[in-house]
Amino acid sequence: MTKVLLDTDVAAVVGVVDDAVATFTNKRTQLRTNSTTTASTLAPDLSVANAYYRTTQTATLTVSAPIGTPLIGEIISMRIKAAGAQTLTMNATYKPFGAAFETGLTAGKDLLITAQYDGTDWATLMAVAE
Repeated sequence: MTKVLLDTDVAAVVGVVDDAVATFTNKRTQLRTNSTTTASTLAPDLSVANAYYRTTQTATLTVSAPIGTPLIGEIISMRIKAAGAQTLTMNATYKPFGAAFETGLTAGKDLLITAQYDGTDWATLMAVAE
């Protein structure tokens, strides 16, 4: 016996909803992460991850502009564990949102950087773990 699938049957099987708005309840988006050790540059790649972890930073660090095409409201976060005191340089696309940027990493402290794209720049908050 041959069964004929209707368009609605196919949509249910593959999860496709044509241009419709769907509300997800009790679901979460899987966070895309990237974790590395020391490097002189942290270049967030939006096609790879939105959360970056630098587990032991032992060199001067430059945070470059994100790679890729961001969407308005997109958020990236970077957490850097400093193994020693280091200089920190932020690309000009990151704009302080509130307090001025840290200019260095403190040995034994974590630096958390969170940035949200506003259509032009990345509104950026920084906090050092005490």
